[in-house]
Amino acid sequence: MIENPNLTSIELSEKIGVTKRTIERAFKSLQEKNMIERIGSKRDGNWIVIG
Repeated sequence: MIENPNLTSIELSEKIGVTKRTIERAFKSLQEKNMIERIGSKRDGNWIVIG
């Protein structure tokens, strides 16, 4: 995400070799811990790593 914040959960799951749902759960967990933030829309937004 730091290297390419434009990656979708599908692209990231293929790159890492896990399911899309696993990525979505990880994103949700990181958002709840205020470690990442979504800037922009669901379709055209980017992930920002906060800390």
